[in-house]
Amino acid sequence: MTDKERKIRALKTHSEDALLTFSEAGQQLGVTRSAVAQWADTGRLAYCRLPGGRRRVRQSTVDRIRTEIIENGEPEYLREE
Repeated sequence: MTDKERKIRALKTHSEDALLTFSEAGQQLGVTRSAVAQWADTGRLAYCRLPGGRRRVRQSTVDRIRTEIIENGEPEYLREE
C-alpha cells in the first residue's frame, strides 16, 4: 500500500463528523484561517452556523477536500479566480 493510499484509507475510517472552527479546518488543510473564511465567504466551502452565529465546517467536508488534494492536488473550486 502506498503512502497516498494509507492517507486516503485513514480519512475514510474517520467516523465522527465533528464541527471544526475555521482555524482547525485550516490546520488540517494546511492553510490559514483567513483562507478558509474566504472560501466560505465566496461560496467555495460549505459551512453551518451555530445558534450564536459562529460558523463551523464539518469534519467530513475537510476530509473530502483533503482526499481531493491527496489524489489530484488543490481542487479547482478552491483556487483564486
